[in-house]
Amino acid sequence: MINRYEINYYLAESYFKLNIFNKAEDVYFELLDSLNSKYYSRSLNRVALINLKSKNHEKSLEFYKDLELNSKNNREKIEAFIGILSNYYYLKNYDSVIYYSNQINNFDKISFINRNKINLLSAKSYLDSNNKSAGIDMLLNTINLVKDESAAEANYILATIFYEDGQNTQALETLYSLNENFPTFEYWVGKSYLLIAEIFVSTGEVFQATATLESLSENTENIEIKNIGGFYGSAISDFLLQSIGLVSFLFVLKSILSKRESASLTDPSEILTISFSASSDAFPFSIFFTFLINSNNSLDLTLDK
Repeated sequence: MINRYEINYYLAESYFKLNIFNKAEDVYFELLDSLNSKYYSRSLNRVALINLKSKNHEKSLEFYKDLELNSKNNREKIEAFIGILSNYYYLKNYDSVIYYSNQINNFDKISFINRNKINLLSAKSYLDSNNKSAGIDMLLNTINLVKDESAAEANYILATIFYEDGQNTQALETLYSLNENFPTFEYWVGKSYLLIAEIFVSTGEVFQATATLESLSENTENIEIKNIGGFYGSAISDFLLQSIGLVSFLFVLKSILSKRESASLTDPSEILTISFSASSDAFPFSIFFTFLINSNNSLDLTLDK
């Protein structure tokens, strides 16, 4: 006998693994019409994750709370718990993240990797709540528990804290430790090299900074790192690299991205404008670059001679 639920579940799974989330979600919803189906909690888990990936955090939170009540096993309970924490963090409900994370020992079995995900969310919540001391303690717990991606990210965050506090030596030591202990996590290793270069520039060691960035460019295959804000390899970046140099180019982009992240634009009519000019011996004119950032966080570029 053909099992309609089973067919639909594997159809939805196929869409999900192909990242066709809208079609996957539609089919998963069909499976949620029967609470007694063995595919109910699995589908609920997927719908919650799809909404988390799509940054629909309120909806994702509701689904994860439903999963918490209807989970069929310990793995689903833990995934619901981490999903709830993740959504609370992205919704900036830091008190709830900290409250829930303190219940970690209520689980009979929880892997070090999942424990570290919770530790990292807790650490970031403390930091975003301006409780630096508690945040650093949780970062250290994350780093020391197991060498996973959460620990690599925690290591990077700790280095940024040292750097922002003017403790360049400690920041560099922390970044070198990241590169030595977490070499398989290429994204965080790449981020660490970018921060190392920034620290070198801030201390006047431009040659060291340039060598660091050239080494990164030659050795990383990570597209996010290579893009450095989406300009790597473009005609715009080629011009900038010739006119103001590799290190300066990095910090122009860093400034643009930092201002984009820090801008609190809510009205669609609001625009953040960043302008600068550059010239080169290779070009018989100067170009004025204007970056326009709107409330949707999109970035447009205009060029004028």
